[in-house]
Amino acid sequence: CALQINKKGKRPCDRNKMKLPNFHAGLYIVDPGFDGPVDSTFPSLPLQSVDVEAKLVDVAVEVTITQRFISGSAAPVETIFAFPVDEGAAVCAFEAQIGSRTIVGLVKEKIEAQMEYDAAIRQGKTASLLSEVKADVFQLRLGNIPPLQTVLVRTTYVTEVKAEGDAVRFLLPTTVAPRYTPAGSEAVPSGPSAVAGGEWGLQLTLEAEMQSPILSVTSPSHAVTSKTGESASIATITLTDGRMVFDKDITILVRTADPHQPRVCIEEDAGGSGARAAMVTLCPNIELDDKRCEVVFIVDRSGSMAGSQITQARSALQLFLRSLPATSYFNIIGFGSRHEVLWPQSVQYSPETLATASRHAETLQANLGGTELLRPLAALAAMPLVPGHSRQVFVLTDGQVSNTEDVVANVQAQAATARYFALGIGNGVSHHLVEGIARAGKGTAQFVAANERLEAKVIGQLKAALQPALTDVTIDWGIPPAAEVGTTVKSLLGYKKPDPSTLLRYTQAPFVLPPVFSGSKFTAFALLAPDAPLPTQVTVTAQSPDGPLEVTLPVLAAEVYHGNIVHRLAARTLIRDLEESVSYLHRGRSRAPTDAEVKAEVVRLGTTYNLASKHTSFLAVDPAAPAVAPPRMMPAPPAPDTGMKGLTSSWFARTGAAATLSADGGGFRYDENQNRWVSQDVEQVCNVMKQSIDQVLARGERLDNLMDRSECLSNQAMSFQTRSSSLKHRMGVASVVGNVASGVGGAFSSLASGVAGLFGGGGASAAPPPPSTTAAPPPPPASACYDNASRPTPKPAASSRRRNASLDRAPAPTGKPSSSWSNNEEDDDDLLGELADLETADEISATMSAPLGGAFDNGLGKEREAMEQQDKELQRMAEEARELNELAREMGGALE
Repeated sequence: CALQINKKGKRPCDRNKMKLPNFHAGLYIVDPGFDGPVDSTFPSLPLQSVDVEAKLVDVAVEVTITQRFISGSAAPVETIFAFPVDEGAAVCAFEAQIGSRTIVGLVKEKIEAQMEYDAAIRQGKTASLLSEVKADVFQLRLGNIPPLQTVLVRTTYVTEVKAEGDAVRFLLPTTVAPRYTPAGSEAVPSGPSAVAGGEWGLQLTLEAEMQSPILSVTSPSHAVTSKTGESASIATITLTDGRMVFDKDITILVRTADPHQPRVCIEEDAGGSGARAAMVTLCPNIELDDKRCEVVFIVDRSGSMAGSQITQARSALQLFLRSLPATSYFNIIGFGSRHEVLWPQSVQYSPETLATASRHAETLQANLGGTELLRPLAALAAMPLVPGHSRQVFVLTDGQVSNTEDVVANVQAQAATARYFALGIGNGVSHHLVEGIARAGKGTAQFVAANERLEAKVIGQLKAALQPALTDVTIDWGIPPAAEVGTTVKSLLGYKKPDPSTLLRYTQAPFVLPPVFSGSKFTAFALLAPDAPLPTQVTVTAQSPDGPLEVTLPVLAAEVYHGNIVHRLAARTLIRDLEESVSYLHRGRSRAPTDAEVKAEVVRLGTTYNLASKHTSFLAVDPAAPAVAPPRMMPAPPAPDTGMKGLTSSWFARTGAAATLSADGGGFRYDENQNRWVSQDVEQVCNVMKQSIDQVLARGERLDNLMDRSECLSNQAMSFQTRSSSLKHRMGVASVVGNVASGVGGAFSSLASGVAGLFGGGGASAAPPPPSTTAAPPPPPASACYDNASRPTPKPAASSRRRNASLDRAPAPTGKPSSSWSNNEEDDDDLLGELADLETADEISATMSAPLGGAFDNGLGKEREAMEQQDKELQRMAEEARELNELAREMGGALE
């Protein structure tokens, strides 16, 4: 609903009044080269089961998802589906098993991978392409799936887990909610993923290995069962009911006895390359004095917030309001397609202003249309700051919008004067938007699922906003810089101070460290150079209002592992820095990097660490024999009397009936092992033929109507040109009239000629008609050029309606020839009377050109645009008609 309505710039759907499509998860079958959104009308390979295996080790988790489908098609098909991942996830492995064969994905540059995939599909090979749409949405194409095969799609990613109180929060996204698409933005594929979205068997096994004993395992979204392993710090967690409707993300909280212990770990590459990566994580507990704040709440009131989301937003806002300090200033902005501000600027907190805001919060409804978040952000930036108060902004939203990058960039531009916090509300929240706002705004992000208690999260975020954060964070990784290479002689003619960054033997991620908040987990990574020594300790330093604070953490021998999880998390963080323009290429350099340089670095990281990203994709191609032979052209037999005309090769590709030529060239025959498919599909062929004939007849009627309307509009344009020329001759001073009218008439005449030529001689240009020796008949009234479904020409503005009356009025069908038709003397006299009052010829010309230009732009210009669209539609339908004619012609020969 959001994609198909909002993409056209219309009002978003009201979910209380409009029933959303009943999607079901599956591999949706598409035509080759299809690259648009799918919906429930597409055929699919239904999802049979899902198996999720996850390994949680303290703060990082590796997730492998296996989806099982069955192809019931009698022919090879191409499929597509979108699936969600955690916003910070690094998708690091992909493979597909079709029948007994397995194809493994390799990371390549995105355009290169797309070209190789298309080439493999044309060659009839089974291939797959996994690409990133957004940081939290991926799309898989799987082409040339052989008939009647079981398909297993296996995807692996690694990600961090968030701290939530004294627990860590494991999240398994299951759906991609429809996202509002503002004008100029690219739509995001929506609908349920192949992880969930309907009622299937789902087996989830989460192996948790924590640093301290596990006290409890709970889930605010689903019932779970936990079993303790070899020690109290190890547990196996599964879903209690493996067959249920999964219409929301799966969330599991693991609470430990000694949570969030600071640690440093070193990971050595499991492949034996000698590469090493480091990770430091800590969760500080700091008590600082509150500061004076201006707090602004930006509340999502778009249609997607209807139901429990807007109820939770109201509850969260009321809790925020009643928890503000008495020294605060505050304001409320609600947004949708438009935005509403409670006060023109923030007001001081008092019993009166609190009562006003509370009453306003009670009445909030999801009734402001689409999710246009940039407008309230711009309105907030224009509001004056409160002297002596730091601005803290809270965004309460479900995040269902597609222009995430624009929103994040806008927040980043305001980060110098405002700190942003984001609260994601409801199921199917866009974690990419919520986390992106908090990251760019140097704040924190929290999420509240449907029916989940929100008090602790609201109070925690408000506490973080009121207290100063620890800023200017730096890390000493305990690795000395490399020695300077080259001459050390400082010559006036040849000395250049070395760049300190070139001497570092590690790459830090994120490059710019975020602020540290009390109770929030802080994590940073470093990719070590091959010649870097193993560090013995790591020191983290941050600035507070009371001076610098630091902690030194030792590197224990037990914290050195073999694997690739830390490497990939570090590389994924570096890629995110590059995409958000805060990387080592963007900071500390004399010039900003070019887009090509950024892309090249993303491709290097993606291919080195086997990660899908904005510029890299997974490609897997089966090197074996093609799943289906490339289609062979066959001669069309003579058309039988019945008019049924054979099957095209594309039909055989869809149904699996392999069309070949006999060895002696004697005509058309089937491969023997394909005959059973032909016999099964005879009835289907007949139905297709009947539908094709009906479509041809219906489209023929539409084409006739469009041609009639085109001819009618052309006649009107010629009449308009005749009257305008006459008026130009009588006036003598406003030559612009004839120029504009000639352009209008010429445009319509050319358009009408193009439409008529489209149907002349099977698409060839029709010969021009002979000159007429008789007067042209009068054009019909304007209403005759439109059917009930067409929109009339817009009326001119009130200020120019009288002046344009003689030009806008439709000619009356009097039967007179066109040469004597222009006799609206009363209107012409009015026009001449007005022109006589003007003082100069320049004023006359300007006065004439403005309304005529307006008439052209507002009226005929739009009609011309509509005709151009009709012209394109006519060409498309003519092409389809020719294809259908060829199809019908070949069907007869095939059945015969």
